[in-house]
Amino acid sequence: MMLAEKKESIVEKLERFELELKAAFPERETVIEQSLDSLIASEHVLFLGPPGTAKSMIARAFSDALDVRLWSYMFTRFTTPDEILGPVKLSELENDRYIRNPKKKLPEADVAVFEEVFKGNSACINATLGICNERIWHNDGEELDVPMRTAFMNSNELPTDKDGLGAFLDRIVSRVYVGDVVSREAFEQIMYSKPAPIETKFSLDELDELMQIADSL
Repeated sequence: MMLAEKKESIVEKLERFELELKAAFPERETVIEQSLDSLIASEHVLFLGPPGTAKSMIARAFSDALDVRLWSYMFTRFTTPDEILGPVKLSELENDRYIRNPKKKLPEADVAVFEEVFKGNSACINATLGICNERIWHNDGEELDVPMRTAFMNSNELPTDKDGLGAFLDRIVSRVYVGDVVSREAFEQIMYSKPAPIETKFSLDELDELMQIADSL
């Protein structure tokens, strides 16, 4: 396949994906477009808005369309670092080493979904700063590269100064407000109907192709 034909194919696939998302989530065009931009740019996106506006559903639709290692978690003030980064290996404590086992946790994820992200305590959320921003993780003093590409985050409200999450919020480049649905038809589709299936799927290689195309524009 010639390069021009390959580019056209992946762009057409992206356009089809966008149309499927917009059909499934009416009145969410801006949210979807900004999320696509963040995904292609390998940046994180925050969905901010009141409950019942399909924030979690949109984040899940994006993550389900990606053939990647996914980590998803609902944050609360009782969340512990073990739930995010993995438990400490007890066998290594005997050797005076504090090593976590990150299997199926955030350090191994290509894409993450942070549900109610600002409900988490500052110690746990700020522990993800290196992973989300620099794409590195320190495990017992060893600096490790992580595969993190994009995190879809949602919250009903922004953190306050006393929450200690200002540094984390500053590192979320894309923020989109998800407001109430206006039309009754759209409201009923989002609230009471099962969203239309998103059939288009993307691999990591295809995401890399899209990023290269975007860089060349």
